[in-house]
Amino acid sequence: MKQKILYLTAIENILHSGVLKSQVIDLLMKISELAPANTITLFSLVPIHNYFKFFSRRKKLIYEFKRINIEFKIQPIIFLTRFFYLKQWQLLFFICQALPILAFQIWRHKPVIIHARSYPAAFIAALLKRLFSYNLIFDMKGLYIAEGELLKRFSSADTRKWDKIEKWLFNQADHVIGVSPEFKNFISDNCINKYSTVPCCVNPANFSRNIKIRQEIREKYQLTSRIIFVFSGSIGLWEPIQALVQLFANIRKEIPAAFLLIITQTQNKQINSIFEQIGKKNYLILHLPPDKVPDFLIASDIGLVFRQIHLINKVSLTVKFGEYLAAGLPVLITASAGEAARLAKIYQCGVVIEDENDIHLKQKIRYLLADYGALKDSGAKLVIDYLNISNCARKYLEIYEQCVNLRQLFT
Repeated sequence: MKQKILYLTAIENILHSGVLKSQVIDLLMKISELAPANTITLFSLVPIHNYFKFFSRRKKLIYEFKRINIEFKIQPIIFLTRFFYLKQWQLLFFICQALPILAFQIWRHKPVIIHARSYPAAFIAALLKRLFSYNLIFDMKGLYIAEGELLKRFSSADTRKWDKIEKWLFNQADHVIGVSPEFKNFISDNCINKYSTVPCCVNPANFSRNIKIRQEIREKYQLTSRIIFVFSGSIGLWEPIQALVQLFANIRKEIPAAFLLIITQTQNKQINSIFEQIGKKNYLILHLPPDKVPDFLIASDIGLVFRQIHLINKVSLTVKFGEYLAAGLPVLITASAGEAARLAKIYQCGVVIEDENDIHLKQKIRYLLADYGALKDSGAKLVIDYLNISNCARKYLEIYEQCVNLRQLFT
């Protein structure tokens, strides 16, 4: 069935974020490939700072989307990047800017479905729903309120405000999506029958194992004889840094040749000084553009997924988990890593530890090395069976069709 879909993001860096590249841009391209009859528009409201800083990327994206019949519209709003978690006064400021801009786009495109990524986007889409009448998909992505509290962006008053908005969004949405089955425990009871799990996807084509590149990188950094444990992602946001350092120190007791590669956009001199505890010859911190990350994952040997015990991590599925597996890396993962830990146990694609001082760490590391090939193959199977971008794109298409069919049934 031909459908008009408007995919909406708000206050996120669509022009530079590696996560949005894989989870929005690549995914929409795959959806368009699988259902070319659909009309898809990606509309992004971005902080004005990001709009001008990464302006050259905008033109490239417009061209890439146009080739596959997706329209890309981007609109700057007067916000700084740190305001993704909106306080009450910022929320009003956001609405005053975003609402008329989005209303014009809806009037122009007349979408049957608005697929809103995260809470700010879903909120403004819900405000306009009665006026224009469309199916609203609330793609939660994370527990926005709990994240705002953990990052100390929300006061108690901000939390109460967003609690009310969240309940209202559950009622307004025609469908609710989370990245793990655990999300069911944190949504309204009346949403259970309209909830779906769609995991964070990975495109295996981006992680084709190139032995030549792997060797070149290892030789360049003099790591040919080392066993490289890689940690990719933000540092200090969802995991305690000192605990990560302690974990690696414990790993080196069993594997003296272990080396820690950290790929991150986080730039903080204090972080560097903390990692110096494991010795300057035993770690490397790289700040890479998203398109260079796959090569360095492929050059590594074992992926690290390390998370602190928190509600946010209990329901989450980190994008890096799928990327490690697609790059051919078994994982060493903490039990507090939520859905990733659950999947690692089911598919046996790595070892799950309780924390950095797990009393069975020595035995688990030995098992990881002894069964390396089997664990690697199991990870590839998990990617093919569940995390593959094609599977996720099909799930979204099924949800779109289900929403439209239900709307037709009751009108």
